[in-house]
Amino acid sequence: MAKAANKPTLTSTVSQARPNQESPVISAELKREAMRAYCEWLFMEHRLLCKELEPGYEPSGRWSPVNSAATHFHAPLFDGYKGWEKSPPSSRALPMMEALGIDVRGHLRREKRAQAEFDKKRG
Repeated sequence: MAKAANKPTLTSTVSQARPNQESPVISAELKREAMRAYCEWLFMEHRLLCKELEPGYEPSGRWSPVNSAATHFHAPLFDGYKGWEKSPPSSRALPMMEALGIDVRGHLRREKRAQAEFDKKRG
């Protein structure tokens, strides 16, 4: 039986991102688009997870669980760890999108092509 290829998992891909270390040099444009995509993805994930956690809940973006395993990452209580300061969300944006199979680079290329075609037709 052939051995399955070692495909990266979400956990292994995201864990490669180190605090305060960007992926190999990326343009400001790519970083911004990755941040926009990550923000959109997080917003929708939040809404969908809230509906799963609380059936009948109509997501308004105003409810979120508290005192979960993630609490100390954003709101350190005892140990002073401030993970969000050491590794801001922007540092996770591109690695997360890539781990999820979201092609931010391809999206930028398509957007640039579409804009160029639009500008060309406009004269």
